[in-house]
Amino acid sequence: MSEKISPVRMCIVCKSRLSQESLYRFQVKDGVLKPFDKNGRSFYICKICIDGNQHKLIKTLNSRYGLNLSYVSADSEILKEILLNG
Repeated sequence: MSEKISPVRMCIVCKSRLSQESLYRFQVKDGVLKPFDKNGRSFYICKICIDGNQHKLIKTLNSRYGLNLSYVSADSEILKEILLNG
């Protein structure tokens, strides 16, 4: 019997390649960052990047998707809440 192979995807922040199950999937729709709703284009962020370097995460999201997120710690905590809880 063969084992089921999990698809490999890349985190947009740290560029590490991980199994799809260990990544969070998001999209930017109408200039708003939100969890993927199974419609349109999406991207993946690993758990380490969400918990770790918030500055790099915000910088990547701002530059790639034209968002205007600030680097204030309160905003990064709100960002983390949105990313993890929708």
